[in-house]
Amino acid sequence: MPFNIDIVTWIFIMIIFFTISIFLTPRMIGLQARMGLGQLRKSVRELEGLAKESRRAALRAITKHGKPKRDVAREFDNFLEFFAIAPVSEDPVGVLRRMEHVLDVRKKRFEGVVARLAPNAEPEAAANLEMTIEGAMASYTLYRLVRHFTLLAEKTRSYQLVMLLQMQLPFLKEYAKAFVDATKAFVAGKPIGDGVGAMTATKLIGDA
Repeated sequence: MPFNIDIVTWIFIMIIFFTISIFLTPRMIGLQARMGLGQLRKSVRELEGLAKESRRAALRAITKHGKPKRDVAREFDNFLEFFAIAPVSEDPVGVLRRMEHVLDVRKKRFEGVVARLAPNAEPEAAANLEMTIEGAMASYTLYRLVRHFTLLAEKTRSYQLVMLLQMQLPFLKEYAKAFVDATKAFVAGKPIGDGVGAMTATKLIGDA
């Protein structure tokens, strides 16, 4: 008889445990999601600060070549929203030609914006300004994407989306900092990527 009582007691305890778990688990997940959203909002503010830092650096560089800041700020901010859509790649026929066309149109768009915002820029300075705008645009796009998914996670209360964003944030922050550093490097006219090799070769050769 005591054995039967022990079994009934354990069954009763397990029922209570599972009942409490059923009611508490969603609340615990919701609490973790709210804590995660708080961290995401803080990270979004950090990314926004980095995007604004890139924007300020780019605007300072642009205003050195003609128009004052108040005349170029609005058009520059509008251009930060610009993006190019890659051609359909499912059909392989002519995909490289279509991609080349998209890249050519994109480059002409950048050249046109630089010509309007910095009419007094020399060709070399104009090329640096194009890359400077690229850096500011990359920072701004990254901030907008993270902000969009944060708002989506907040609206849908999706714990899974919060977790995914939290796992990616350390890498995204490193990207954002790299974009800011690249923007400042382009403003200063420093070589980046393949340009470093040419500069190193020139330094080694010297006057020889």
